[in-house]
Amino acid sequence: MYHAFAAAAGDGAAGWLANHIARPIAVFAFLVLALRLGGKRELAQASVLDLAVLLIVSEALQNAIIGSDTSLPGGLVAAGTLFAANYAFARLLYRSPRARRLLEGAPRVLLEDGELLPDACRREAITEDELRSVAREAGFERLEDVGLIVLEPNGHISVMGPRAAEHWRRRHRRHSHRHAAGERSGEPERARQAEPDGESARKRQEKRGDEPADDRNLERGERER
Repeated sequence: MYHAFAAAAGDGAAGWLANHIARPIAVFAFLVLALRLGGKRELAQASVLDLAVLLIVSEALQNAIIGSDTSLPGGLVAAGTLFAANYAFARLLYRSPRARRLLEGAPRVLLEDGELLPDACRREAITEDELRSVAREAGFERLEDVGLIVLEPNGHISVMGPRAAEHWRRRHRRHSHRHAAGERSGEPERARQAEPDGESARKRQEKRGDEPADDRNLERGERER
């Protein structure tokens, strides 16, 4: 796809500009997809192996972004494209809850009321020793004293005591109920928007107790006769 885009742009200034815009966008899209598929662990506290992978990836993608062009204009165009792509991505996530759930995911509970959740930890590739280390950093000597450990969508690991955990559960339930209610209320609204104008007007008249205009005209004609 990239080669087809570059070939369509041609040579000259237009081709140079298209090349320096297409490369950063392709790399940005790859990173978003890779981090989403790789799980939130890559955004959390990185191990030595994770850090090595990130350093190698950054070095490899640097060449993919700028290619053989090390000039100042090329670097500025590539950097500006990355900033613009990041801004557009942030606006998309802000405006669309569905895109936010798809691209960022939801918080994942790793430990609840002192009990480890093996399936969640296995899915995020986080070990019990890592959770113990995070709990100690938060001031808990034992996992049994922790109310909740949650892996947030941004990769941060939140550690909560029993009281804070109960507050988090209530807030999370309210948010889920509001989201479900919003989806249910959107269906009647879409149905009302799909109604013909005449039918909507007739329903509004019936709700106010008025007679439809056609019936009033018929009754007026009978009185005149």
